[in-house]
Order: sequence, then structure tokens, then C-alpha cells
Amino acid sequence: MAAEMQKRGHIVKLFYKNKRTPLRRCVKGLKNIIQRTPSDWVGNYAGTVQGFTTLNDQMLDWADIAISVGPDCTEDLETLDNENIVKIFHVHGLTLRNPHLKETAWKSPLLKIAVSDYVKRELNSAGAKPIAGVIGNGIDTSEYYPEPCDQRNGIGTVYGQGVAKSPDTICRTFGLLYENLARQCEFFCFGSCPRPRDLPKFVQYHRLPTIAQARRIYSQCSTWFCASRSEGFAMPLLEAMACGCSVVTFDCGGCRDFIKDGENGLILPEANAEKLAATITRLIYDVPLNNYLAQNAADTASQWTWHEVAKNMETLLWKIVSHQPKEQPVNNPFYTTV
Repeated sequence: MAAEMQKRGHIVKLFYKNKRTPLRRCVKGLKNIIQRTPSDWVGNYAGTVQGFTTLNDQMLDWADIAISVGPDCTEDLETLDNENIVKIFHVHGLTLRNPHLKETAWKSPLLKIAVSDYVKRELNSAGAKPIAGVIGNGIDTSEYYPEPCDQRNGIGTVYGQGVAKSPDTICRTFGLLYENLARQCEFFCFGSCPRPRDLPKFVQYHRLPTIAQARRIYSQCSTWFCASRSEGFAMPLLEAMACGCSVVTFDCGGCRDFIKDGENGLILPEANAEKLAATITRLIYDVPLNNYLAQNAADTASQWTWHEVAKNMETLLWKIVSHQPKEQPVNNPFYTTV
């Protein structure tokens, strides 16, 4: 988003909260070397990137738009004294390890942008105000696209340890799929944690794959599934769609913004491993339906690019600043993410 906004002529700065002591930074660096952790997009960003312990007014310019991407920086935004800075909380999800942090961030007076209609509904239900609109995530089609493979016979998913990611359902689903499709399919999974002990041995697990490795995994899969109970946006589903997979998911919320049941994917109303495995098995045998869903899914992903999403963000931000009182004229509002 920051890179696309910068392309559109805005000055975009990225600030990240630096909680690590020099010792912790050293340990993290050694882990990255040992585990060969891939560098993230922030390291490749061409604009200003700066860590902070305490956010202050001197770090921002007059009448910046400061957006907290995540709840842990909302309190930092609230402490800024400059009343000309437009402060926004871009809410990306519902399930947090720290319920108090969620409560504090959602109840804050900051203007809010939801990442999906699902998140917006939950914000409204919780009485979180004010809400400016909905701006989702996007896909970079130069990073996620179908790679040529000898055979596309895989079934895959992303593993998460949180309760909302339903890791027990993931393992149960893989077990049922193996019973049904062991001779026809390979099984793939990736995540950020070390290989889970409960994950069946026949599943090929990749920890922290690079974009190229993730693209390769997606491209080896015929079908990608999501067993989560709640997803603010469900980004891996969109990545899989861009790489040519058909997708099957529980009704986890955020997926509804870009998946139409029966048109470009299948959405199951009930979080049940048996039904999920049965639906995936049916898709593997029903090649015409699988191809139909996969083609429509790829068409959908091509419309959810960061370029298009950034245009929507820019339009919303202009609408927001046009209603803000100004002490002096603003030629081009800045866009700062925290």
C-alpha cells in the first residue's frame, strides 16, 4: 500500500515500534541467519523507514495523515499533540492475543478504516466509532501467479497456532483427505512456527517460505483450503486464487469480500473437518467444477491488485481530509503508516 501511494505522488513514511533491546536484536539477527528467514517487504521499501520507541510530533510533518496498521500503535497516535494530524486506525482483524489491547484500540476515539465488511460489522456491533469506510488488502500479480508445474495435484493450507486458525481442524482435515486421496494428491502446508507436532508426517511443511517458494507451493496445488474460524481478510486465499487454485473455506468473515460461493470458490457455513474434507474430495474428482472455480478465482484476484486498492484508499483519504478543519492550505496530504 505504501509503495503504491508513493507511486501516486504522496510522501509516505513507515514507522515501526522498536521494542527490542540491542541484545534481543542480536539474537533475532542470529536466528534469521540460522533459519534463513526471508527479508520482508519493509526492508525493500524505497521510502523512509524508521523505528521508534516513543512517537512524537517532530517525526511527522504538519497535517500528515497517520495510520496505525495494528492496534498496538493506537495509543502512540493518541499522544500526539498536533491537532492538524489526521489519526486513523486501520483495523485488520478481530482475534488478538491481548484482549485488553483490542478493547483499548477499538474504544479509542481514532477514526477507523476496516479491512473488510466483516470487520466493519464487528466494529459496529462493539460500538467502535467513528468508522470512515472499508479498504481491503491487495495482491501483487508480479509476485503471485501460476508457475508451470509437472502436475498440479496438491492440496494445501496455511497453519496458524492461534485458536481462531483452528489448527486441530487443519490436522483432522489432512488426515481425512489422506484416507480419500492418498494416491491422487500431495499435501502442502506452510506457516511461521516450527513444524507442528500434530501435523501428519505425509504433509510437506515449509516454515516462513519466501514469496517465490510460496508461489511454487500454491502452483503445485489444485485446491487451497482455509479452516479458520475468523479472518479479518484471509489474504492467503487471495494469493492462492492468483496462483490458479480453487479455494474452499469456512465462513470465516473476511473471505466474503472477494469469494462468491459457487462462483469463484466454495464457502462452508459450518466449521466441520468432515464436511471440509468431503467438499475438497468432491472438487478433486469433479475436474470441470474445479477448473471453473479456479478460472473465476484467478479473474477475481486480478481485480484485487494493490494498484486498485491504493486508488480506493486515496479516494477515501481525500474524502476524510476534505472534512478536516485546516489552519493553512494543504497542497498534498502526506500519508504515514505506524
